[in-house]
Amino acid sequence: MQITHATQIQTEIINGKEISYILKANRKDIAHLVVTFNDYRHGGWSFSNTANFFKCNVLMIADVFENHQSCYMGKDGNDEFAYLVACLIERILARLGLTHENCTLLGASKGAYSALTIGIRYQFPNIVASAPFGHLGAWMVNHDMKIAKHVMGNTFDDKTVARYDHLLIDAIASDNNRNNKNIYMLVSPHDYFYLEYGQKELLLALNKHYDNFNAIYTHSDLAFQHNQVTVYFTQEILSITNLLSNGIIPRLGKALIDDIEFSQAAILPNSSATAIIADRKNHIMLPEKPINTISVLNTKEHRLYLEGDLYLQNYDAPDHTSLHKQLRLTNIASGDQQTHPLGTVPRAENRRELYQNTYFDYRASGVATMGLNGIDLSNLADGAHRIELSVTKQKTDQNNWQDVSLTKPIDTKTIYQNTEYHLSQRGKSIVLVKRPLMGSLDKEHHFELSKSWVDGTRFHVEGEFVVQGATMPEFYMGHYYLLAVHTETGQCYSYHLGQIRSKALCKKIGDIYENYLACSFATMHLKGIDTKDWEVGSYELFVSFSYGGEIYSKRLDNKLTVKNKRCLWQ
Repeated sequence: MQITHATQIQTEIINGKEISYILKANRKDIAHLVVTFNDYRHGGWSFSNTANFFKCNVLMIADVFENHQSCYMGKDGNDEFAYLVACLIERILARLGLTHENCTLLGASKGAYSALTIGIRYQFPNIVASAPFGHLGAWMVNHDMKIAKHVMGNTFDDKTVARYDHLLIDAIASDNNRNNKNIYMLVSPHDYFYLEYGQKELLLALNKHYDNFNAIYTHSDLAFQHNQVTVYFTQEILSITNLLSNGIIPRLGKALIDDIEFSQAAILPNSSATAIIADRKNHIMLPEKPINTISVLNTKEHRLYLEGDLYLQNYDAPDHTSLHKQLRLTNIASGDQQTHPLGTVPRAENRRELYQNTYFDYRASGVATMGLNGIDLSNLADGAHRIELSVTKQKTDQNNWQDVSLTKPIDTKTIYQNTEYHLSQRGKSIVLVKRPLMGSLDKEHHFELSKSWVDGTRFHVEGEFVVQGATMPEFYMGHYYLLAVHTETGQCYSYHLGQIRSKALCKKIGDIYENYLACSFATMHLKGIDTKDWEVGSYELFVSFSYGGEIYSKRLDNKLTVKNKRCLWQ
């Protein structure tokens, strides 16, 4: 199993077994060690970024035993790795001159289970656990059979699974040091771990057994998924852990977790905050506003693709039936319009990411072309087309067309057969220009084919194409294409050509200012163009130069004949 991190990874050999870890030294004069346990990952380190906010020493231990994740337990039914991890912590504490009281175990999800198990078994008093599961056996079998086989030894009968399910609960019941534990557990009832993987049972067992057990519990709809619980509680985790590292033991009061009755000191958000948020949503008429944030907008072949977010702010949209989304192409010259339906992409994370003062369900905010298949542009007229988006509650509602809002600037050109598609920004609008690759050439120009060759099914062209006024000192200012048109069928193949900077060209045409420095073309990487999939026959070849809003084309003197497994100049 591969583990990666920018900080140097160290190894320790204990009882002949290797353990990988990262040790970050304290940034302040805080004599404490925070130990972090990895969640369910195949690489990386949990809390690696968060560790920068701790003032004390931080020990990050990889969950790799015998080259595989093992939930910090062991292999083939034994718990050897848990013991070795405890030994490693002991060694690091001794080197730092610290004791168990100067140590806090921290984990989320799988890492939280491990922090609790090792902390309770080996008497580390301070434990911070975010969204743990209580039933290890069920989690392994249902979540990752590779881990289950490694840890349980290919034995998955009900008895074995039940034994692993009760490991942590049994460890709690047999712990005689109920007064010497400071345990902090952060949970959400929206987390499917709460009921499915014994989280509630674990809460009740900890609450019953330990005097300073603290349950921080949130009703927030923003902690709606298992992997969002820890994100939601990041500040609380940092606060509690930093207090513990300073020798301050928070006592938040026990919470009876029975879905009904709670200790108010341990609930986030509290009842008054919940009431305020509910009042904002239910009693204050918040304006519904169309919002779009588009991260993907491109063309491929003859299709337009779009992805991002398109939703109504301050309107609940939990599924694909909640919103009607459309894209409109308006010909700027003629005013002709094409309207295309768009599909909804589930965005569960947007329930949290798009929160503003009041909770709304934005799971249906994602947008893409229908079936991710793009919009067919074959029947779109040549010319410049403004792209707009609309989102409404119903198909019959009046559309609210708005310009596309992109996450990054755009200026891209693609080609397909005999057509160029150009996406660019014009003021606040995004414009798609469709135009033929074959253009006229009524300006003064310089064209010279300086080199060409054929080799089997490949051919190469290289030369110079300068049009007066189309200055191009840099590559990005214009594009060169090669078009091959079948003389009988009209079948067209088109390719991007590369560009070459040439001072010799500037000298040749008398350009003392080198305004035409990038006006030399060649096949990409000088490797030629492969014709093996072309229709057999004779082709006329053209070089087209796209610059600004114009395309200039020049026909080559030679024709290309394509036969089976070879091509020939004529």
